[in-house]
Amino acid sequence: ELIAALAPILEWAGWAFAPDGKTELDHLSGLSAKARVRGTVEFALADEIARDREAGRQAFLNGFSDVLRRPEGERFLRAYNAHRQSIRAVAPRALQEREVFTLSMESMRTPEGLAAFVAAEQSLDGKRPLTFAANFFHYRYINALYLLENYGCVNGKVGIFACHMVDFDYGLGALRSPPTTLDMQIEVMSRIHVLSQGRIIPFAPFDPWRDYMEHGTALKRVKDAVATGKSLGIKLYPPMGFAPAGNAQVPRPSGWPSDPSFPAGLDNSMNTLFDWCAAEGVPVLAHANRTNAADQSFLDLGEMEASDRCAQTASNLLRTFRWRLPACAHDGLLELG
Repeated sequence: ELIAALAPILEWAGWAFAPDGKTELDHLSGLSAKARVRGTVEFALADEIARDREAGRQAFLNGFSDVLRRPEGERFLRAYNAHRQSIRAVAPRALQEREVFTLSMESMRTPEGLAAFVAAEQSLDGKRPLTFAANFFHYRYINALYLLENYGCVNGKVGIFACHMVDFDYGLGALRSPPTTLDMQIEVMSRIHVLSQGRIIPFAPFDPWRDYMEHGTALKRVKDAVATGKSLGIKLYPPMGFAPAGNAQVPRPSGWPSDPSFPAGLDNSMNTLFDWCAAEGVPVLAHANRTNAADQSFLDLGEMEASDRCAQTASNLLRTFRWRLPACAHDGLLELG
């Protein structure tokens, strides 16, 4: 219930208050220019990065508290209170009077009160919904920097991260277009890929539902993204409403449109994608679990076995890495050592 209550208000507040893709691209261009002029990136841009982090924090506090003052915010406030009280009920008595359990829920409707909740939430061992939601209001590069700082090779941990983008629109039945288009999302992540010196690797999203409905636009998008070096490979997310293969043979999900040609159309789009990926050595990664489906009837689609062509495409992953990565290390805005 907490996540279900969070999703609609996070979308509204994020679209209204978070930086869109064009804003971020313009900002990154400015930061890159400063880095080249000043020379030492890590120190020269420390002030700018700190200001951007604070700007993201303020955008969250202002935007999220604003939506909580609206009628649709009531559901989240009730769900959050139930969440914290469930944690309090099993906490040791000595911890039950922590601020996160005693703050007034009404105070969350102001930026100052919301900030107090975020600070108090850090004492929780479990889920921290507000901390999670705040990330959506930062520039994407700030979140990428956080990833590298906390989990990257500077700490002897992960050297390369794969950014798997997902096309949610058709599966979720989106009624309005987001402020940042898929093309712009791919452009932004391509820029972050370069600035991270190849350590954050974008995979472009492919949705055969969109491809069928829009007569091949999804395939053209991912082909262009790979051909221009903006993405390393392709990400599939079957729980958005398609199987990687055999859509014409699966029991028809209730969430599909009534068009009788739809299943075969999905298969045609997937087969065309796999043919191209196999011919060009492009890796394909797919979500393969019964989770996060746009509709309950889509849950089993991710477990369908992919075709042999999908497996053949995946085997090209390491070869593709070798010729893609060296072309990307030349700017270093997110250089951490």
